[in-house]
Amino acid sequence: MAERSLLDTTMLIETIEHGRHTGLLDVENSISIISLYEFIRHKKKMEENKLLLENSFNVISISNPTILKAAEIFLKLKENGITINENDIQIASAAMVNSLRLYTKDKDFLKIKANFEDFKLQFVGD
Repeated sequence: MAERSLLDTTMLIETIEHGRHTGLLDVENSISIISLYEFIRHKKKMEENKLLLENSFNVISISNPTILKAAEIFLKLKENGITINENDIQIASAAMVNSLRLYTKDKDFLKIKANFEDFKLQFVGD
């Protein structure tokens, strides 16, 4: 059985728009509500794209545990002089709280991995 995973926005773009890494679509994967938002916000057919994602993935909402984990990530990164996009922190916290491996092409997640050993990350290079 394949490991449960979370696709970030970069992987949604890679798989859906560019037809790369499509094997990730063959297994049950999740996305964060943040990735859903990031993916549809520039689309002309927002509602159509939103429904496509909701019907294709388990969408993980923001919960109290993800907010607390995000705050922990933010604080630790800040203590180490690292700033990254708040959306990336929310996506990473959703993966961590739900014990999911995060698939991404975004190098900012490597900064989180360097500070959190329990963060399961699959960085996908070009």
